[in-house]
Amino acid sequence: MHEKSSQLLYVEHPWLQNAKKAPNVPLGEIVKARLKQFSIMNKLKKRALRVIIHLIYIFYNEQFSIPFMYFSNHVN
Repeated sequence: MHEKSSQLLYVEHPWLQNAKKAPNVPLGEIVKARLKQFSIMNKLKKRALRVIIHLIYIFYNEQFSIPFMYFSNHVN
């Protein structure tokens, strides 16, 4: 019941009720440039995280595969 009542509050909010009456105002060049810069930075962050995860994966495998390689070579 609580979830439905909160959904109704959002739907009945004045911003949503007056959405069709809002003027169509251009954003301006500064806002467009900032949005583009924000998008580029998000892409950069995602790529950096992929590199970090890849390096952690390599480091983890190097750290924990050496003992297993040592034991597997000396078992025979």
